[in-house]
Amino acid sequence: MLHVIKFSLPNLITHKTYRFCDLAGSERQTKTNCEGSRLKEAQQINKSLVVLGRCLDAANSNLQKKANQDVIPIRESKLTMLLQPPLLGKEKLCMIVALTPIEQFFEENMNVLNYASIAKNIVYKSQIKKDVGRRFSWFTSTNYESRGNDQLDLMEDPF
Repeated sequence: MLHVIKFSLPNLITHKTYRFCDLAGSERQTKTNCEGSRLKEAQQINKSLVVLGRCLDAANSNLQKKANQDVIPIRESKLTMLLQPPLLGKEKLCMIVALTPIEQFFEENMNVLNYASIAKNIVYKSQIKKDVGRRFSWFTSTNYESRGNDQLDLMEDPF
């Protein structure tokens, strides 16, 4: 998770959070021949991916209908708790998919593409968090200048 804070005016602070998560490890256990702690870890990863799929389905169906919103099962895995703000529409969600051309992983590739096709349909407007006011009276223009404008320019969101 990368948390970026942008200082633009003497009392304006914009917060942006980028969450990165590698979803590797969804292979079939019979193909990987895992044992012991690696088997338990693979089972937890697969469980988290199943819960993520249910969350994506619920978020997608909530966008399709206005009433009777489905509850998104965010608290059922650590992965979905990490991705809670994007799944609830408070931040943008981007999924990057990596596939393998090996034929024996065809079924896994199809599962990944299924997740991606559901995630592609989930489009929220991101909400920008801005703090203005007396709460940040500790922030002065001298603090802003001491940080260096070059560093702040690097933190600008290119999107």
